[in-house]
Amino acid sequence: MELRNAEKQIDVLVESYQALVRSKLTPPQTVEQELPQDHLLPSVGLKEWQILLSLIPTDDKTKTTSPEIQIATESAISSMKDSGMILTAQQLLKQINDLTDSIEQLEPLTSKFRQRMSMKDPVTNMPRYGDKTMNRVVSLLTKYDALQLAVDIAHGRDHDRGGNDSSSSQDREHGNVALVHTLEKHANSEKALLKEQKEEQEHNLKLQHDLYETRQREEEQRRKQQEFEEELRLKREREGLAARAEVARLQRLKQEERAIREARERERAYLASIPKGKHGVETMLKRLREGCKDKKEMDVALDALYTLFSQIGAHPEEIKFRRVRRDHPKFMEDIGRHDGGKEVLIAAGFIFAEVEGIKCFLSKEPDLASDLDGWSDWFDLIKATTSIIEEEMMK
Repeated sequence: MELRNAEKQIDVLVESYQALVRSKLTPPQTVEQELPQDHLLPSVGLKEWQILLSLIPTDDKTKTTSPEIQIATESAISSMKDSGMILTAQQLLKQINDLTDSIEQLEPLTSKFRQRMSMKDPVTNMPRYGDKTMNRVVSLLTKYDALQLAVDIAHGRDHDRGGNDSSSSQDREHGNVALVHTLEKHANSEKALLKEQKEEQEHNLKLQHDLYETRQREEEQRRKQQEFEEELRLKREREGLAARAEVARLQRLKQEERAIREARERERAYLASIPKGKHGVETMLKRLREGCKDKKEMDVALDALYTLFSQIGAHPEEIKFRRVRRDHPKFMEDIGRHDGGKEVLIAAGFIFAEVEGIKCFLSKEPDLASDLDGWSDWFDLIKATTSIIEEEMMK
């Protein structure tokens, strides 16, 4: 399992390396000296170099003779932008460093495999790995060494990794600067260009902003002047409307007050026209009988009146029995729709009133503590009305 996982990791790193080999750099824009053609892995004439080349797939159309990352021409950039092959120096530098870190993380594991290659079974004295496993380990370590060689060259380190920097020094003396150093130089140039472009862009943005603010101020002044004129016009219009509305309100109040007075006068005249007391109740019951079409309607009306007055007599303190909504459907069906029906209530002492905003017929109970005589007269009339209705029901 450990070997299989290591093989998978190495294969992923090989694919990453091959992708770097096939990549191209954007043309340098601020550095006069261009990158060398063999700027990733210059030819070193080593046996491992052939192994490294063997990791890179080739075909008849795109034959790779050296694992180099080329500089893209301007005509190729537009067709390659969507393929992910065009990189800036800074992007390429990051990918090389990421690849280097990943390879170095595998070093403890590869060292373990190297040690195990020389181990033998203490019983059989045979190598620890069989032929098949040994071949897999050799292949894995070969790929690892080739990848390590690639990143060593890219960083300008000693190819033999023996701690001697003589070959790197010789390369620098002959002008063969390591790719990483060259990329760092170009990355710094790219940063300088980006900084210059950013400063120019910020300057242009400031000019645009200043012009925009000037226009905004002018527009704000025009807008405020228009708003002032419009507000002045609306104010005059509101004042005119308010004056007309006040005149209309006063007229409406006068009309409402007049209507209320007229309604009260009609109510007072109506109430005054109905005789009160037992005689009035008898008179209005006679009128009710004449107002009903037949005996059935009269019986229904008398039953409803009897129920109403008998409940008041039984519970004089309960206002719910002494209050009848004027437009109540049941009241209107049984009593109110007949001539003389509502008048029986008025003759028995009911008055027009509003209870909780609802127009009602109300039998107002006098205060027993302060007006005993008044309360007695009121209650006697309720009892007398109940008796008169009962007698009328027996006819």
